[in-house]
Amino acid sequence: MPRSRGSADQEYAYYDGTAEAGDAGRDRGDSASRRGARTGRRTARPRPSAGRVFAAWASTLMALAIVGVSGFLYGAVHGLLGSINRVNLGLGEDTSPGEAMNFLVVGSDSRQGLTDKQIREMHLGRDECDCTDTMMLVHISKDQDKVTVVSFPRDTWVRYPVRTQNGEQRAAREGKLNAAYEYGGPELLVRTIEQETGLKIDHYLEVNFLAFVNTVDALGGIEICLEKPFRDRRYTGLDLPPGVHRLNGVQALKYVRARHVAGTDGSDLGRTKRQQEFIGAMIRKASSSETLRSPTRIKNVLSSVVKSIKADENLSPQDLMTLALNMRNLSPANATFVSLPIENPDYRPPSAPTVSAVKWDEEAARQIFENIKNDQPVTAPPKSTGTVQKVTVPPSKVKVRVYNAAGTPGLAARVSSDLEEAGFAVAGPGKNWETGPFEQTVIRYDSQYTESIKTVQAALPNAKVEAVPGLGPVLQVVVGRDYSGVTPVRVGSAPAPQQSAKKVEAKTAADAKICKKG
Repeated sequence: MPRSRGSADQEYAYYDGTAEAGDAGRDRGDSASRRGARTGRRTARPRPSAGRVFAAWASTLMALAIVGVSGFLYGAVHGLLGSINRVNLGLGEDTSPGEAMNFLVVGSDSRQGLTDKQIREMHLGRDECDCTDTMMLVHISKDQDKVTVVSFPRDTWVRYPVRTQNGEQRAAREGKLNAAYEYGGPELLVRTIEQETGLKIDHYLEVNFLAFVNTVDALGGIEICLEKPFRDRRYTGLDLPPGVHRLNGVQALKYVRARHVAGTDGSDLGRTKRQQEFIGAMIRKASSSETLRSPTRIKNVLSSVVKSIKADENLSPQDLMTLALNMRNLSPANATFVSLPIENPDYRPPSAPTVSAVKWDEEAARQIFENIKNDQPVTAPPKSTGTVQKVTVPPSKVKVRVYNAAGTPGLAARVSSDLEEAGFAVAGPGKNWETGPFEQTVIRYDSQYTESIKTVQAALPNAKVEAVPGLGPVLQVVVGRDYSGVTPVRVGSAPAPQQSAKKVEAKTAADAKICKKG
């Protein structure tokens, strides 16, 4: 997770989408010509919104469910889904049937499929880039009757993992989350999210502007209620008086993207409440709309939508249809939205003190991701870590070596760095474990070092412990997918008891504002 690393950061370059535009162009190839010879910081440009990304995704699933139930045009729609553009991300084996799933859903800056007239009408501008500014984790429960959506702030400061591209190894570096796509494409974005959250991404979906506009129009528009004037003349050109409004696709896109609304601070974080309310309205409309009960119209809508999305290589048309059928009765009350709690909205990274970034509240974020991993509500209290033991050996006297058994590139180096910062003596560079992947981290130790193991346990309280006779003085930390950071260790007392759960604010689609007429 984003964190201050002090002077250790100096060995990593940072990347915010501008400082190394040439390097990004070489990595991505297809984007260099569009960026040209830009230098310095980017000028402001329209940013995709979390609201339009998830709403298009959810409404598309509902449309598929209706087609599947009716049976009419099933074959034609199945064929349409087979034409979705694919991205090879190397996500590994597909999720087993009946297991919870994590989708990474992103919004791209692509104008694909839009006419010049539509681009002007939507106030999108011509500065298209090979990037994404909206990133959302969509967790679907094991029973496929609940959905949890976590929005990632685009300016979150992260570390991109080590990776290999075009046969060359690219070093780990730091930068803003939204720049990961431009620097290394969807694959680097997925690996970075996995590294920062400790969660496995099962599937990837990328949505552009056209998919959202078409979905809203297919629903017959979405109704919103404004208590005061809504004016964003500078950015989207939207200007609405107080009262009830039914927004068409273009108007809805402007509404969820609006940044410079009169009477607000204009921040990305400030738009979250408005976007969540709009998503809720779309879900309620999609689940009850007669519009989506016309199979012919559904086919026409999906024919346009599938041209506007990309998916990973493992997400088959049958997977989408099965998922949609299982979720056809999703209640708005079971669609939960949460934004990561922010510790510092103007974080100045030690490696780039002139850059303003966003830093999560690590403890609260860890609680959210741990609950998602356990398929629990995001507001559930953290699990007990069991009985704590008094620490007698300082970390500096404990030798450890880290092994990556999670399959996440660069994880061993990251954990080694975390343990070094906590004071441990790391014996050599991290390595990959021979087997795996492991879900849970394991600490292996020689039974002669019963005091040293207590120190490592205090630093990694959720890890399993395995005694290995004859292992010697160097303890092995075999990192699994559950890794979420190192807990500071204090010698001479028992580890600090687990704090009560931080309050995590979450909304559901049923919580969204309902317009009252009259």
